[in-house]
Amino acid sequence: MTDVLASLSRDGEVLADQVSVDLTAEGSDSAHWYGSFRVGARVALSIDAICSLAFADGRRMDLQITRLAYGGPADPVRVHFRGLGTRR
Repeated sequence: MTDVLASLSRDGEVLADQVSVDLTAEGSDSAHWYGSFRVGARVALSIDAICSLAFADGRRMDLQITRLAYGGPADPVRVHFRGLGTRR
Protein backbone atom coordinates (compact mmCIF):
# COMPACT_ATOMS: atom_id res chain seq x y z
CA MET A 1 0.00 0.00 0.00
CA THR A 2 1.27 3.45 -0.85
CA ASP A 3 0.15 6.76 0.57
CA VAL A 4 0.43 9.65 -1.92
CA LEU A 5 -1.15 13.07 -2.46
CA ALA A 6 -3.57 13.71 -5.32
CA SER A 7 -6.33 16.02 -6.51
CA LEU A 8 -9.85 14.59 -6.68
CA SER A 9 -12.09 15.65 -9.56
CA ARG A 10 -15.42 14.73 -11.12
CA ASP A 11 -16.64 15.88 -14.53
CA GLY A 12 -13.64 18.20 -14.85
CA GLU A 13 -14.33 19.98 -11.54
CA VAL A 14 -11.72 19.72 -8.77
CA LEU A 15 -13.48 18.63 -5.57
CA ALA A 16 -10.45 18.44 -3.27
CA ASP A 17 -6.71 19.17 -3.51
CA GLN A 18 -3.87 17.49 -1.63
CA VAL A 19 -5.91 14.40 -0.72
CA SER A 20 -3.83 11.71 0.99
CA VAL A 21 -4.63 8.48 -0.90
CA ASP A 22 -4.01 4.95 0.40
CA LEU A 23 -3.51 2.97 -2.81
CA THR A 24 -3.09 -0.80 -3.27
CA ALA A 25 -2.54 -2.72 -6.52
CA GLU A 26 -3.07 -6.47 -6.92
CA GLY A 27 -1.26 -8.57 -9.51
CA SER A 28 1.74 -7.85 -11.68
CA ASP A 29 -0.25 -5.98 -14.35
CA SER A 30 -1.77 -3.57 -11.77
CA ALA A 31 -5.16 -4.00 -13.44
CA HIS A 32 -6.83 -4.48 -10.06
CA TRP A 33 -6.35 -1.63 -7.65
CA TYR A 34 -8.29 -0.07 -4.83
CA GLY A 35 -7.83 2.30 -1.95
CA SER A 36 -9.29 5.03 0.18
CA PHE A 37 -8.92 8.67 1.10
CA ARG A 38 -10.54 11.20 3.44
CA VAL A 39 -12.36 14.34 2.39
CA GLY A 40 -14.34 16.98 4.23
CA ALA A 41 -18.00 16.23 4.87
CA ARG A 42 -19.01 19.08 2.54
CA VAL A 43 -17.60 17.33 -0.55
CA ALA A 44 -20.66 15.81 -2.24
CA LEU A 45 -19.91 12.21 -3.23
CA SER A 46 -22.12 9.17 -3.64
CA ILE A 47 -21.63 5.43 -3.97
CA ASP A 48 -20.95 4.36 -7.57
CA ALA A 49 -19.86 7.90 -8.56
CA ILE A 50 -17.02 7.98 -11.11
CA CYS A 51 -14.16 10.34 -10.22
CA SER A 52 -10.51 10.89 -11.12
CA LEU A 53 -7.35 11.28 -9.09
CA ALA A 54 -4.48 13.35 -10.52
CA PHE A 55 -1.08 12.87 -8.90
CA ALA A 56 1.82 15.34 -8.85
CA ASP A 57 3.98 13.00 -10.97
CA GLY A 58 1.46 13.18 -13.84
CA ARG A 59 -0.38 9.90 -13.24
CA ARG A 60 -4.16 9.99 -13.52
CA MET A 61 -6.55 7.29 -12.35
CA ASP A 62 -10.28 6.87 -12.84
CA LEU A 63 -12.14 5.29 -9.96
CA GLN A 64 -15.57 4.25 -8.77
CA ILE A 65 -16.62 4.95 -5.20
CA THR A 66 -17.60 1.74 -3.42
CA ARG A 67 -18.23 2.85 0.16
CA LEU A 68 -18.52 6.00 2.27
CA ALA A 69 -17.70 5.82 5.99
CA TYR A 70 -19.04 8.71 8.04
CA GLY A 71 -17.89 9.68 11.52
CA GLY A 72 -19.25 12.64 13.44
CA PRO A 73 -20.70 15.72 11.72
CA ALA A 74 -17.35 17.55 11.76
CA ASP A 75 -15.22 14.49 10.91
CA PRO A 76 -13.84 13.81 7.43
CA VAL A 77 -15.52 11.12 5.36
CA ARG A 78 -13.47 8.01 4.49
CA VAL A 79 -14.08 7.25 0.80
CA HIS A 80 -13.31 3.73 -0.46
CA PHE A 81 -12.89 3.11 -4.19
CA ARG A 82 -11.90 0.61 -6.87
CA GLY A 83 -9.92 1.46 -9.95
CA LEU A 84 -11.39 1.47 -13.42
CA GLY A 85 -8.97 0.05 -15.97
CA THR A 86 -5.20 0.01 -15.58
CA ARG A 87 -3.34 2.70 -13.69
CA ARG A 88 -1.82 5.35 -15.96
